[in-house]
Amino acid sequence: MAWEGRLDRFTGLVPILEPMDSIDFNGRPDDTGDDSIDRRTFLTRAGLTGAAAFAAGGLLLPGSAFAADGLTKRVIGHSTKGRAIKAWCLGDPNAKNVYLVMGQMHGDEPAGRLIARDRLLNKDPVKDVALWVVPTMNPDGSIRGTRVNARGVDLNRNFPSPTWVKQGKGTRYWSGPRPASEPETRAIVRFFSEIQPRTIVSIHQPLSSVDFSGGSKAVTQWLSKALNLPVAHIQVSGGGTMTSWYNREYPKKTAVTVELPPSTTPQYRNNVAEVLIRHAKQRRK
Repeated sequence: MAWEGRLDRFTGLVPILEPMDSIDFNGRPDDTGDDSIDRRTFLTRAGLTGAAAFAAGGLLLPGSAFAADGLTKRVIGHSTKGRAIKAWCLGDPNAKNVYLVMGQMHGDEPAGRLIARDRLLNKDPVKDVALWVVPTMNPDGSIRGTRVNARGVDLNRNFPSPTWVKQGKGTRYWSGPRPASEPETRAIVRFFSEIQPRTIVSIHQPLSSVDFSGGSKAVTQWLSKALNLPVAHIQVSGGGTMTSWYNREYPKKTAVTVELPPSTTPQYRNNVAEVLIRHAKQRRK
């Protein structure tokens, strides 16, 4: 298991209260699952040697998930294959205004995961906003590069919405045998029901649009304009989508799907992250 701790850019070593699976050397989470870096290697690459490294080793303490730079980690569930589904909060997790970005549902749509993991989690916290980021709810599909989870279920047809229909077994759009049959879906339902974000942005590819499927039209229009993507009414066979479930379950809140182009550049992904930060600030009003 990777050791606990992270380097703060200004103050040195900061205690972390919950073990991390792996850490990159920019001081942010790396969800590749590579736990091969040991403590000595980390300290050496971070420029700490001798007495400083010794002192640092004593400061890297396991415990609560809140870090001094405002980044909180939670494991909210596990996949079919037992991989952790992780959520990170940028800012105060107890803030009244809650904004959530779902990076990836489908493992063959990588842009949202990269935006969440490599861009959003390197931004500064937004004052008075709990900005939650779930890089992927489908870690098995992400590793395999498949739309579906390890049991062949399309997680965005598996939510317990009244629109759920049993369909598509053996295809990329299998709804599963029943609503919320998959552990990944149940983890997200529990977590979303607990924190009840005012706004959820779920990132997909490749349809280059912002889908209106309930909730606030103003949110859809704002994101459409800011991202330079048209508003669409995407027809989904079978129902059981996350947005249809959430918007019906919490009618005073909004979940929206942002469909990015099939291919994205690092600069484009950074621009999307900047838009989402701006929107989180705007939604706290």
